[in-house]
Amino acid sequence: MFGRMDKNILPGLPAVSDGLFHLWNVRSYTAFRFRLK
Repeated sequence: MFGRMDKNILPGLPAVSDGLFHLWNVRSYTAFRFRLK
Protein backbone atom coordinates (compact mmCIF):
# COMPACT_ATOMS: atom_id res chain seq x y z
CA MET A 1 0.00 0.00 0.00
CA PHE A 2 2.80 2.40 0.88
CA GLY A 3 4.52 1.75 -2.46
CA ARG A 4 1.28 2.39 -4.33
CA MET A 5 0.68 5.57 -2.37
CA ASP A 6 4.24 6.67 -3.13
CA LYS A 7 3.64 6.16 -6.85
CA ASN A 8 0.48 8.25 -6.65
CA ILE A 9 2.18 11.07 -4.75
CA LEU A 10 5.38 11.30 -6.82
CA PRO A 11 3.74 12.53 -10.07
CA GLY A 12 1.92 15.22 -8.09
CA LEU A 13 5.06 16.61 -6.46
CA PRO A 14 6.27 18.62 -9.49
CA ALA A 15 2.80 20.12 -9.89
CA VAL A 16 2.67 21.10 -6.22
CA SER A 17 6.14 22.67 -6.25
CA ASP A 18 5.24 24.43 -9.51
CA GLY A 19 2.07 25.83 -7.93
CA LEU A 20 3.99 27.01 -4.87
CA PHE A 21 6.63 28.67 -7.06
CA HIS A 22 3.89 30.38 -9.09
CA LEU A 23 2.22 31.65 -5.90
CA TRP A 24 5.55 33.00 -4.59
CA ASN A 25 6.22 34.58 -7.99
CA VAL A 26 2.85 36.36 -8.02
CA ARG A 27 3.23 37.54 -4.43
CA SER A 28 6.71 38.97 -5.02
CA TYR A 29 5.50 40.55 -8.28
CA THR A 30 2.52 42.25 -6.62
CA ALA A 31 4.73 43.39 -3.73
CA PHE A 32 7.17 44.86 -6.24
CA ARG A 33 4.38 46.71 -8.07
CA PHE A 34 2.93 47.92 -4.77
CA ARG A 35 6.33 49.32 -3.82
CA LEU A 36 6.54 51.23 -7.11
CA LYS A 37 3.28 53.10 -6.52
